[in-house]
Amino acid sequence: MTGVDTPDLIYDAETQRPFLHGRRVMSVTDVLKIMGLYDAMAASDYHLWMGQNRHAAVELWVKKTLDLSTVHPDVLPSVEAYLEFESATGFVPYPGEHGSEVKKWNPILQLATRIDLLGKFPDGSEGIVELKSGTVSDVTGLQTAGQDICIGGPRRKRFGLSVPQTGKPTVKPFQRADDYLTFISMLNAARWRVDHGQVKL
Repeated sequence: MTGVDTPDLIYDAETQRPFLHGRRVMSVTDVLKIMGLYDAMAASDYHLWMGQNRHAAVELWVKKTLDLSTVHPDVLPSVEAYLEFESATGFVPYPGEHGSEVKKWNPILQLATRIDLLGKFPDGSEGIVELKSGTVSDVTGLQTAGQDICIGGPRRKRFGLSVPQTGKPTVKPFQRADDYLTFISMLNAARWRVDHGQVKL
């Protein structure tokens, strides 16, 4: 059930929803939304802007093309929070598009994901890191388990990293094995709801 790289998997720039060959497909985030685990409240334009620019800045850092002097003052503390995480843990993202905003498609599960950060720790273990601007909830544990399932292979270390605009970053590890079984159950239920017309992707 290994996820694959495919240039045909596109995330729409405006909606952030995945399409494969022009067809809307289910993502890990869709599963959580369909099952009611994501707050449906709309974020403000500013918070949407912050989220997009925070991710873009970290992505450029991973690709070694970020000039810190050009980062907007509102976004810079978030980048510094991430750099502190790297320094404290020894986490090293894989180079380029293999380490940041990693898009994968699992053809068996018919499931897409986009991982904020994928890389290795000094002990050689792989890790998934999900960036959040606020409190990292247990739902992020289910999200990272779904991402791990989607890309397949041995289970990876999973973390939620709060990269706030101000203050210190906080790191939350996720180690519950039942996150995986719970996500698979939710995936099946979400698929059933879509197939029976209860919700639309």
